[in-house]
Amino acid sequence: MRSIIKLMFTLFCILGFAAHFSPNIYAASDCRSKGKVLAFYYGWYASPPFDNGDWVNLSGRLGDNPKLGAYASESVAIIHQHVDEARAHGIDGFILSWVGSYPGDFGANKSDMVLSELLSYSASLGDFCVAVNFEPLFMRDNLGQSNAQIIAHMNYLLSTYGKHQQFLKIAGKPAVFFWKNEHFDDGFWRSMRSSIKTPAYFISEAGPSRNCINKVNQGLFDNCYFYSVFWKLALAQQEYVWDNISTQEAKFGTITPGYNDGKQSPTGRWANGSHTMYVQHWEFILRTLPDYVLITSYNEWPEATYIERSNKFGDLYLRITKEGSDKYRAKL
Repeated sequence: MRSIIKLMFTLFCILGFAAHFSPNIYAASDCRSKGKVLAFYYGWYASPPFDNGDWVNLSGRLGDNPKLGAYASESVAIIHQHVDEARAHGIDGFILSWVGSYPGDFGANKSDMVLSELLSYSASLGDFCVAVNFEPLFMRDNLGQSNAQIIAHMNYLLSTYGKHQQFLKIAGKPAVFFWKNEHFDDGFWRSMRSSIKTPAYFISEAGPSRNCINKVNQGLFDNCYFYSVFWKLALAQQEYVWDNISTQEAKFGTITPGYNDGKQSPTGRWANGSHTMYVQHWEFILRTLPDYVLITSYNEWPEATYIERSNKFGDLYLRITKEGSDKYRAKL
């Protein structure tokens, strides 16, 4: 009898151990798991002016400003408050617009300062993830970086931050999103992939002119995502991309509340004064259940895609985000 009890106890311990440590691809606090809601995040703002104008100009065009006021992105208090508000409303991480490391140049180096603090604070919380949207076009055209220098920035990014526990991993590799990659030829991307010392998961921006599917199928990138999804067929195009990539470890579903840069025709809330587009985009997410939800954006104020608390909308879009993200996780 004792031997039977001992055997049952041993089996219980083994099964319990296995259950405790069996991987869950949708684990909420693991930056290697799927099922994440991520928001594009911008760390370029200064208490005015900043790179894309100033808060006063934005207020005049949009009639809106952040509830936090004309903040400086490098402020540790602001970074912490943004992370705290995002977490409280169902967001699992930020995808930071990142333009390289430039020690000694405060303006150019700001995104790297913000990245470092985001990762540090996220580590103290344990359940918030960080990725980057790598911007080679801005590096080249605005900061005068050569192709070789841009690749050096990638090596710096991966060697400095890629192994951080809060850096988003896909297929076990640090995830790097790319913005406007169509401005560089295939030779540049082959050179970057062959030159990086730390393996990474490259995610190309998709869109009508970007030929992302072919670039993935050629091995230049690992996957595609959409940043701008404010045109009529954007949601259907995302499904088309999902269905036509030969190797795909993850599906990215992007949503936005609207767009208004003062140049193109406004969309979403800026066109009809309602939050209908954002709600419909969440309905798309709940119908298709992509592995990652991408929100354009948390705080892109010049293009007015933000969901951050504002004077005009209050916390409306954060509340919609919380409701949508809760329903999304419940369906996984």
